[in-house]
Amino acid sequence: MNINYLGASGFLSALILLNGCSTLSVKKEDMTSIKKVAITGFGSTQDMPAGLVFSLGSKSESPGSNLTVLGPEEEKHVNQMYQDLATTLEKNLKWNVLSRDDVAHSSRYKNIYTQKMEGWHSRPVAGENTHLYHPSGIADAWIMRQLDQKERDQLIDELNVDALILASVRVTLEDQGGLKKLVGAGELHPKASLYFEIYKKGIEEPVWRDTWARGESTSEGVGHILGVTDVDALKKASIVAAWNSYQVLIQRYREL
Repeated sequence: MNINYLGASGFLSALILLNGCSTLSVKKEDMTSIKKVAITGFGSTQDMPAGLVFSLGSKSESPGSNLTVLGPEEEKHVNQMYQDLATTLEKNLKWNVLSRDDVAHSSRYKNIYTQKMEGWHSRPVAGENTHLYHPSGIADAWIMRQLDQKERDQLIDELNVDALILASVRVTLEDQGGLKKLVGAGELHPKASLYFEIYKKGIEEPVWRDTWARGESTSEGVGHILGVTDVDALKKASIVAAWNSYQVLIQRYREL
């Protein structure tokens, strides 16, 4: 995927856009008719510890080599994050959530994916030591937010659903190594924040937007010592962190 990045000013504009709204907004009168949904935009922004080398997993990599010109990568662990969000919505809201394969194989969605995810596109700069991921065949939420209302409505008709969902998971790391940090060791605990939106046909603004569903950090950490961390273990822990943020999403919705 080739990306034409917006640079620092574009990134600042993006932050203003994402944080300019109230952290939670729900139009309950528009929510009652929602029974079937599709998650059409999903991505994860994964912070990595600065200066550490990841090994012992499926591959070795240095976060410092993660250049800001890289676009989102397809990652299997983000497939699980996507499915866990679907499961959370099905269990707690009794919605029918279209499968990832059904979304990805829709002809209109495949066209959007090809146009928006392949070739040169503008997006905010990703910081060093930050990895961007998206599920297999699913565009990240930043890309899908570029659709206008007409394009969303056409996709809703094509998928035969009541609403479209866009979600972004931001995973940060808490080093809870305590005294171990003094000897070059520690324990990383991922913590996730969820940005979540639902769009209905004929309505321009989201009928449910939560920009700060922040879950608890994982109870089990990923150890690192002398600059070595297990990347696969970190990704697995990030799945748990994302799940924690989904539970906060439902809790905040029910408390309104």
